[in-house]
Amino acid sequence: MGGAGAYTGTQGGGTVLTRNNSYQLFDNFAWQRGRHDFKFGFEALKIEYNRLQSPSPLGSYTFTNGYTTRTAANDGTGNALASMLLGLTTQATRTVGPSQFYGRQWATSYYAQDDIRVRRNLTVNLGIRYELAPPMSDARQQLASIDFSKVPTPQAIFATGPLGTFKPTLFVCGKNGYPDGCAYTDYNNFSPRIGIAWTPVKKWVFRAGGGIYYATTDNNGLYNLASALPYNISQSLTASNFVPTLAVGTSFTGLVVGPTAIAQPSIDLHQRTSYAPQWSLTIQRELTRNSVIELGYLATLGIKLQQNVQPNNSQPGSAAVDPRRPFAGLVFDSGVSFPNYITVQGSSVPVQQVNVYQMSAQSNYHALFVRFEKRLSRGSSVLSSYTFGKAITNAPQYRNAGGANGSENSPPQDSY
Repeated sequence: MGGAGAYTGTQGGGTVLTRNNSYQLFDNFAWQRGRHDFKFGFEALKIEYNRLQSPSPLGSYTFTNGYTTRTAANDGTGNALASMLLGLTTQATRTVGPSQFYGRQWATSYYAQDDIRVRRNLTVNLGIRYELAPPMSDARQQLASIDFSKVPTPQAIFATGPLGTFKPTLFVCGKNGYPDGCAYTDYNNFSPRIGIAWTPVKKWVFRAGGGIYYATTDNNGLYNLASALPYNISQSLTASNFVPTLAVGTSFTGLVVGPTAIAQPSIDLHQRTSYAPQWSLTIQRELTRNSVIELGYLATLGIKLQQNVQPNNSQPGSAAVDPRRPFAGLVFDSGVSFPNYITVQGSSVPVQQVNVYQMSAQSNYHALFVRFEKRLSRGSSVLSSYTFGKAITNAPQYRNAGGANGSENSPPQDSY
């Protein structure tokens, strides 16, 4: 029985309220002087990403027929509804915490461009753009992430050991020297542009151009950092299908951090901004006064695209999984403080699955195309184009069903 569903840490559901505000200030200038057409300008953008999601403090319960069966699990008797009327559950799950994200980000950009008429049949376009967008932070400092810089890499641990021993650091973003946005700002976001248009002889035109374009980060993934420790905690209890030990309403006792392993999300502390180099080359020929044919090549690369990597997965094997993981748990940074409804045991917590959203995926696309266009004449026009292209990527599909318990951003089966 249920409605919209309960929020359970790695899966969506429940009541969600998202309120976004964007404030933009920009100006552009143009100046013609001789053979030059100058353009330059700036933009300042303030982004507010407010997401409030209801947790499930009362819990979600699963009922089976085991407690009302006559003899065995496979005798066909028993009724799950009867188990519910008795108040006996086989699994109880709840999530406690604010589950709120008040994202804030300032982004600024500046550009300058010059169209130069070098000759009557040759025009050159030159431009440069600079973008600065510090990672989005939380206005109430409710985001937490993981610092892996103080422990060996999983590859090094698998090579030399020991397994299941090292503990990365869980920190609260904006506290104890860590950046507000859980990652350091990338200041190297320069975007050069160049373009050429040349008419060597009548009816022929050659065009070529290229540039670098930067991308924004998916803000929804950052919400996962606000719905985990230290402010949010999930609790799951399981009972035998024939020996009732969990009762609705009295199953949950206290919320304790320390003895039970958790799953914790994170982002790359030293992440770079995703960007895409793009370039193209076309040759155009005028056939008649109203028709042209064009042959071209274009390409785009995706560099440092976001993907979900799980650095605490074990390598394939038949033995128990947890002892073969590279990391045993997470040690709490001195800036981590827990709310009063959570009892903390020790200075660390065991960890199993760890989702790290890092900028490490790539993509590329190359294409040849031909286009024929006959402009409107005698009441008719024709536009026809054909493309032969190839695209390769190891970046995930966002908002898919997910895989390997990766939720909407599917990780590879083997993150190494």
